[in-house]
Amino acid sequence: FSLALTGSATVFANTAINTIILDAVSSGIVTTANIALPDSPADRQTIKIVSAAQITNANVYGPSGEQVKWVPSDTFSAGNIAVSLTYIDSSSTWYRS
Repeated sequence: FSLALTGSATVFANTAINTIILDAVSSGIVTTANIALPDSPADRQTIKIVSAAQITNANVYGPSGEQVKWVPSDTFSAGNIAVSLTYIDSSSTWYRS
């Protein structure tokens, strides 16, 4: 699914989502985006996060509220960035893939 964001926003992904496309309203810069990954992901589930806009501070969180380590908050600061994440059930961890 795709969203047009302003200022700061929180995005919740569910298990049916496999791509999230983020953009800014009026070609602006998004100051903060909090992206919550599914609470009950399937083993090897993959989610792609695409940001057309510059996002100054993007926080990607796993099912327990922990920040995904391999996606630093400045990952999307330049805009036009795509990140794929894969969930591995045996370690209960999202990995950048």
